Amino acid sequence: MPEPALPEGLEVPDVPDLDPDPASDFERVDVPAEGVPRVVDTDAGLAETVEALRAGSGPVAVDAERASGYRYGQRAYLVQLRRRGSGTWLVDPVPFADLGALDEVLAADEWVLHAATQDIPCLAE
Repeated sequence: MPEPALPEGLEVPDVPDLDPDPASDFERVDVPAEGVPRVVDTDAGLAETVEALRAGSGPVAVDAERASGYRYGQRAYLVQLRRRGSGTWLVDPVPFADLGALDEVLAADEWVLHAATQDIPCLAE
């Protein structure tokens, strides 16, 4: 099947070659330097996460994963958190009745959100 024609006057920009340059000084990274974090789904794991985030410094990077394409609502099913000196944490919010301790540590500092318009509603839920 032929590709559809572009509307008159519309041009497709050149896309840079994303293949790594073998002569580059950059090292390819296939896994996180600290390893793949485990999913936090227990009270003990949540307490460890809160303490680590509290001990870190600087803004907290936050990204939430939702299933809104498959279910109604904006509920978060995985929250990714990273802070300098704290490491990376993957929190499954579903098993927790109360995330108040996490809310408390996050409320005190600046956040960097990946997709704020989508993440804020699901984090509020």
